[in-house]
Amino acid sequence: MNSTKDIIFRKAKPDELAIIWKIIQQSIERRRVDGSEQWQNGYPNESTIKNDLLNNFGYVILVDGEIAVYGALLINDEPAYDQIIGEWLSQGDFVVVHRVAIAEKFAGQGLAKKMFDYLCTVFDKGDVGLIHGKLKKDTQNNVIERFRKGIIKVLVSTTIVEVGVDKVVLTPIVCVL
Repeated sequence: MNSTKDIIFRKAKPDELAIIWKIIQQSIERRRVDGSEQWQNGYPNESTIKNDLLNNFGYVILVDGEIAVYGALLINDEPAYDQIIGEWLSQGDFVVVHRVAIAEKFAGQGLAKKMFDYLCTVFDKGDVGLIHGKLKKDTQNNVIERFRKGIIKVLVSTTIVEVGVDKVVLTPIVCVL
């Protein structure tokens, strides 16, 4: 990615729904082509995104004034966590990130990572770790162990933390893609 581009991270606006929905649709198609079952069942839909925007959950990254990335950021609020068995080791803040979608034009330019870099700056939590289901088990275990020891301050994850990692190991901030 050309580092001279003007990149801005900000809250999404309700009047940007049409642009954001187009980006979501592009991401749904990209997942389908890649063989992923994620987002292939009618979720997310336009109503989901509209709700994000009305509840101030939506954030975007602009590249040279154009919306390139969308994500829903829920701060200290994730209904799915009520269903996970276990206890948090701390009462620290957490951010859950849903519905990260990148406009086709900007795919492969490292902008999803840029979104999480901005989150770390905002929450001043330092190093970021990434865990997802496509990582080898030993790599997943290494990331979790570094997170437990405090080497990693923010854990960015797919829904693997909801289905495949004990909640007890996850402490200050968890970002779910």
